[in-house]
Amino acid sequence: MPISVKRVRQLFGYDPETGKCWWKVSISNKIPVGLEAGTDDKGYRRVMVDGKSYYVHVLAWVIVTGDFPKVPIDHRDLDKSNNRWNNLRKSNNSLNTANRSKSVANTSRYKGVGWHFPQGKWRADITVNKRKKFLGCFDTKVLAAAAYAKAAQAIFGEFART
Repeated sequence: MPISVKRVRQLFGYDPETGKCWWKVSISNKIPVGLEAGTDDKGYRRVMVDGKSYYVHVLAWVIVTGDFPKVPIDHRDLDKSNNRWNNLRKSNNSLNTANRSKSVANTSRYKGVGWHFPQGKWRADITVNKRKKFLGCFDTKVLAAAAYAKAAQAIFGEFART
């Protein structure tokens, strides 16, 4: 059973302007009142309560809205530790993926663009709901990137990251 909204609000304080979440009560000798909640977990802040792990940005959402999100919570600026209220928004898996930076394995320098060996041109693809959609082959990677950007904006709107 996950933690209740009442217990989250009882245990944690949250400042929407700074994005900081802190302990309102001491649950052990190691956690004094006022200590910032959570520890770093691959850029996110994560906290343990009653033997279960929770992301601090999810707890912030619960504190402000009074509901546990049924969908992922996205960080607009891609900074996983920036839990300011204006940086958090509801998402879904496809939109959350759209808001990621380009892969570190990408050699074209443009998201959604790669070399298409059979045609000897730059290829643009976009992934929507875990399905890759071919956007075309182009003479330059800039043209392929423009095709990706246009498709991403049309499909993902404010979540588009190019």
